[in-house]
Amino acid sequence: MHCHYSTKISCFVLFFIFHCVISCGECNLVRNFYAKSCPQVENIVRNITWNRAASHPTLPPKWLRIQFHDCFVKGCEASLLLDGLGHGVEVEKDDCNNFSLVDGYDIYDEIKVKIEKQCPQTVSCADIIALVARDSISYQLLRRMCEPNFEKTVFFDPITSFKFDNAYYKLLKQNMGMLTTDAALLQDERAISVVDELLLDNELFLKEFGKSMVKLATIGVLTGEDGEIRKNCRSVNKNT
Repeated sequence: MHCHYSTKISCFVLFFIFHCVISCGECNLVRNFYAKSCPQVENIVRNITWNRAASHPTLPPKWLRIQFHDCFVKGCEASLLLDGLGHGVEVEKDDCNNFSLVDGYDIYDEIKVKIEKQCPQTVSCADIIALVARDSISYQLLRRMCEPNFEKTVFFDPITSFKFDNAYYKLLKQNMGMLTTDAALLQDERAISVVDELLLDNELFLKEFGKSMVKLATIGVLTGEDGEIRKNCRSVNKNT
């Protein structure tokens, strides 16, 4: 298997994240969907997510990427969590672009087990992915994670290392991007215009990021009689 990276793809990803134009259409998604069928679900997800992130601060970015990688490939149906069955048949986990996410998967197992005890076959794995992504960057979580003397990692952002803000774009325009994909963003006029807009307005960045994550979570969502509520997020029900 070979992975090929493209500056065009990198630029498109940034453009998508902040100027996503995908609409929900007829997906019939509603707020507080589990309010009656499983009212405990948000507390369960939040508690487990915050506890994991407090112990392992590198996990929240992976949970965000897991939602992005899952939704951007055939829609938000948690196919990224499926384990392979062997016989040379590859699954999304086997793609080299997802290798770095391997230690981010088991949180969904822990959450699913606890939810199944409370609300059997009610909460979808795709919704669990979305809830974990949301709670991974919540304000309360960031306050718990960001201890004043925390020095266990090398900062990509030396300005506001423990704050979720638009400093990334300011550093980018100073040619202080750390990754190849960072430099690629400055090679496309469309991406540059987005960078220039977001580096000047932190409130706009936060607003657009939130909107883009909501839109991302509506891509290809299975509703009604489509799909199934897995008992185990790693396999379809007939294999559990």
